[in-house]
Amino acid sequence: MCSVQNATIKKKEIRFIFTDLKLICRLKTMPLQKNWMYIGNNSELYEKRAKFIERATKL
Repeated sequence: MCSVQNATIKKKEIRFIFTDLKLICRLKTMPLQKNWMYIGNNSELYEKRAKFIERATKL
């Protein structure tokens, strides 16, 4: 039972990584000015996401 729960958590985390990668790719294709504005408006969110990705990639 425990191993099944762990597997579902990892699946969710993997899904988050994919959405983050899509977001990063979209930011890279944006014009630079817009890009910085977007990051500026979401700096808190970005710090949280960065920490999450860092933790999830170590799994």
